[in-house]
Amino acid sequence: DAAKTAKDAADVAQAAEKAAEDSAAAAASAIDSMNMSVVVGTLAGDDTVMIVMRDTNAAAAFCSEIKNLLN
Repeated sequence: DAAKTAKDAADVAQAAEKAAEDSAAAAASAIDSMNMSVVVGTLAGDDTVMIVMRDTNAAAAFCSEIKNLLN
């Protein structure tokens, strides 16, 4: 559902804010190297990573996985 996906994305974004400066490129590169079929690609700044997913279901599942890893 769209509300849950938005909340999950916000939670991941909040965690990303805590990432060390200059670590985003390494994180994006690691995600790209996984060759996940649900990930279209990544874009990294200094401390932020944008992950483009194939669809909203894939995005919601990925957000859930990231939240579980961070908890």
